[in-house]
Parts: sequence; structure tokens; C-alpha cells
Amino acid sequence: YELKFKNIKPLIFSLSWFAMLINWVFILNFLVALVNLLPLPIVDGGRMAYLAILALVKNNKKKASRIFAVVAFICLLLILLNIPRVLDFIKFIIY
Repeated sequence: YELKFKNIKPLIFSLSWFAMLINWVFILNFLVALVNLLPLPIVDGGRMAYLAILALVKNNKKKASRIFAVVAFICLLLILLNIPRVLDFIKFIIY
């Protein structure tokens, strides 16, 4: 008895497409998680960073707020300084 797979190419293509979709969903989810962990006030990482700084300075809220503002500013500055590099990398990948 011999098995013949006449329609195997469409099946492989559909599985390949689905695997690529799952891969992209995983990558996007991972990147959203990384952005969410940034020590900026608008994301959850900002709250975690503020609470960690507050614990380090023994519940001195004024000092913790100042330190957190400096950390958030440095993080935002580093992000803004790297935007041209990211855009160049995207252009390199696309073209």
C-alpha cells in the first residue's frame, strides 16, 4: 500500500504561514512587555521603579520623587537618542 500526498504543498504553506503569524505575535507581545517595564511614569515599570526607590530611601517621598524624575528623564533621553538608529535599522531590514 503506497501513500500519495497530492495536496501536501498547500498544507505546508498554510502551516508555515500560521507559524510565522505566531512568531510575529510572540515578538510583538515581548516588545510590548519590554516597553511596559520601562521606568517611565506612564507605564507599569514607572510604578515599580518608584516603589523600589521609595523603599531604598526609607519612605522619604520627596527624595524618592526627585530620584525617580532623574531616572525617568535619563531613560526617556536614552530612548530619544536611539530613535535615529532604530529607524536606520528598520530601513536596512526593509530595503
